[in-house]
Amino acid sequence: MTQSDSAAAEKPSSPPKKPGRNPVERVIVWGLIAIAGGLAAWEYRAKAGYDSSLEYIQQRVDEVNGAEDTENPTALKMSDVKEHLSGGPAVSEMQKSPLGEKTVNLKWPSLFKQYELILVVNNDTDNAVVYNVRPAVEEGD
Repeated sequence: MTQSDSAAAEKPSSPPKKPGRNPVERVIVWGLIAIAGGLAAWEYRAKAGYDSSLEYIQQRVDEVNGAEDTENPTALKMSDVKEHLSGGPAVSEMQKSPLGEKTVNLKWPSLFKQYELILVVNNDTDNAVVYNVRPAVEEGD
């Protein structure tokens, strides 16, 4: 036996390969990751839609309130608001009074928070007044 043969004999062979993960376990883990990603995307869509719509409404209200032409103010029209809604809010309308006003409730579906805007609209002129802007609150509060 030569010296190189004895050195080769003393070297341990490479460690045995670890068995791969069970395919069922991988499917479960990746499924849970996909569900978590979907929930995060759902929440982001609700928040981004609410923020974008609220920003537009606030900008338009500031324009209306800051208008120097008080003879012909540029009113906030509900038709304009509906065109600029984003994120797919649920829109519900209810008659409020015999004076021709209705309440429009905009809700963005979410699992953890409530995103909601309430507008009062004059049916005759389509002018909207921001009645209540609820800040996003945790469900159960």
